[in-house]
Amino acid sequence: AAVAAIEEMETHDLPGRAKEIEQIIRESLEPLAGLPGVVEVRGRGAMMAIELQDATATSAVSKACQEQGVLTLTCGVD
Repeated sequence: AAVAAIEEMETHDLPGRAKEIEQIIRESLEPLAGLPGVVEVRGRGAMMAIELQDATATSAVSKACQEQGVLTLTCGVD
C-alpha cells in the first residue's frame, strides 16, 4: 500500500501541486499580516495559519470561514 501511495504522489506530482496551492493561498493571506490584531501568517502547502491576538476575533473569523466552506482549526490558550 505504501508503494502504491508513493507512486500516486509521483504520478500526479502532488508535491508540485502543494506548492501551487500554497502560493495561491499565501498571496491571498499575506496582505492580512499588516492588519491590527494579526500576529503572523504562516504555513506550508494547503495548511496555512493566521495567528490572531484576540480569542473573540479568532472565534468570529473561524465561524465566518466555516460558513464559506473553509475548514478551520483554532488552538491556543484556554
